[in-house]
Amino acid sequence: VSASALTDAQSGTIDFTVNNRSYNSDRAESYYFSYPYTRAKYGIYSKTGTTYKTFEEVAEAGKKVFGSAGNNVTNAIENYNKANPKNQITIEYTELDTSAKIPYYASGEYVEIGDLPVLYSYAKAYPDGYSQLTLTNIDDTYVSANITSSATSHLLFGKVNKNSDSLRKEISEVIKQLHDDGTLKKLSEELVGFDVSPLDSDYVYLN
Repeated sequence: VSASALTDAQSGTIDFTVNNRSYNSDRAESYYFSYPYTRAKYGIYSKTGTTYKTFEEVAEAGKKVFGSAGNNVTNAIENYNKANPKNQITIEYTELDTSAKIPYYASGEYVEIGDLPVLYSYAKAYPDGYSQLTLTNIDDTYVSANITSSATSHLLFGKVNKNSDSLRKEISEVIKQLHDDGTLKKLSEELVGFDVSPLDSDYVYLN
């Protein structure tokens, strides 16, 4: 992984690049996408004794969230608010660090919405604080419809190399095998703390 990895793959200097690359139509013009090796998954931390599974439930309960400009979850909540002017989630933009936010979550006034691996890292760093909270996973279908439509990550192979398509298919079959035998799930649980392996339906060539 380097700052020039995408251009190196595009020029043929390297065979492929990997760094949580999600699909978009512009990239598809220059790169072949492998089968996915991970899927972004999200959850909601709330005061113990409460659970929220969707933005709608958070809004209806009158809960607030902390946000930061450009964050994918913050962007998704902003879009939700635009589409639901009568049932909005209050976003408080802040640069507070995680430890300073925990008392707000524990009070029940705020909830924390985020990517599961990131939330897991917070809980691991601040076990006492997060022991006061309950984590509820957000359904994959809801994530795709409301947070990100490009939830999977792929290896990218520059189309300039004549063997790029065959190489991505060869490597993709290995990725699929690791998914089918449960290795991806096992590794993600061991290394990330949650199952962030792709869904069976994710294993299609996007281009």
